[in-house]
Amino acid sequence: MIEGTEDFSALDFDDIDCTPILIDSSKFSDLVVDTAEILDEDCETLVRRAFRAVPRHNFLELEDPGYCYVNAPFPIGDNQIQEKPSFLANILGMLGPLKRKRVLELGSGSGYSSALLSEMGAYVYSVEKIPRLAQRARKTLDSLGYPNAIVKSGDALSGWPEHGPFDVIVAWFSVEEVDFNLIEQLVSPGGRFVAQIKNDLVLYELTSSGLKEFPIVDYY
Repeated sequence: MIEGTEDFSALDFDDIDCTPILIDSSKFSDLVVDTAEILDEDCETLVRRAFRAVPRHNFLELEDPGYCYVNAPFPIGDNQIQEKPSFLANILGMLGPLKRKRVLELGSGSGYSSALLSEMGAYVYSVEKIPRLAQRARKTLDSLGYPNAIVKSGDALSGWPEHGPFDVIVAWFSVEEVDFNLIEQLVSPGGRFVAQIKNDLVLYELTSSGLKEFPIVDYY
């Protein structure tokens, strides 16, 4: 997960359109996906269903669970944040159908994105560098019944080669450059890697002629 703040005072709830006592997963899903503006209709349907199915409040430690159902990032401890849901939806929509696909997730965070990937039918292998977050994510995913998502604590940039090759690799943190140790863990051809390279989102696809780069703004 990307760096954030643990200070809730930095989040201005007065500017957020939210009814704290109302938890409506359908409205939340529609808000998130409509904001993301996913172009592929089939992918949009899958992403919408995933956000409707995953109880976000289980992955956040807020006194009032209603605040979890707004399109905003939130601190999850250890100077990390859970990304804005519409940002997650954009990435998920870009990855395409994930049923029975093997996905390597770099940066488990709270486990929320792992659950979304699982709801889309993926087999998720998630690596989190912070042991406390990895333990918490694993516990939450297990309690909600996501056997197709496993989490370990370790160096995310090392990947998880014993479970590869992967159809998709997603990095939720910024890196300086593409790590070819990770590219080697992709299915070839056809494997996809999404990463924040120097804070710019980039999609890479491994083809028979090599690695192709699609900056997100151009890809859409």
